[in-house]
Amino acid sequence: MKVLIIILFTVSFSMSVYAQNIGMDNDSVDYLIEYVSIELDEEEDNVITPSKYVVVIDLTETQKEGIKKLSYKDWERLLTDINTDFASNLLLYSLFERDATLLDGLNRDEWLKCCKSDDIHYWLKFLTQNKVILE
Repeated sequence: MKVLIIILFTVSFSMSVYAQNIGMDNDSVDYLIEYVSIELDEEEDNVITPSKYVVVIDLTETQKEGIKKLSYKDWERLLTDINTDFASNLLLYSLFERDATLLDGLNRDEWLKCCKSDDIHYWLKFLTQNKVILE
């Protein structure tokens, strides 16, 4: 019984440490989903960036530094923890400017039903393939 309590405490403590690195959880994440119009970059041979919805999260320098320290395993834990899954997903959308059209107008409960498993799969694959934030 003591071992189980210690294991549960350790897992709970480690999750809170990761959440502290990003300085937010599902209850405290402050974000906007904004529409970005089509852009034409004439300096880059007339490259057109299509319009999309993006997640905007203002991060402090402390949060930015904490994010840089997160490993792949940390992101995996954050994305699967019920206290940080939605916030971590939004943060990744913001950091990598993924089109957030499907997230527009959704709260966490709605996201859980429609999008969580697909988003987690996408991010874990993205982080692995791009060697981003890997240990």
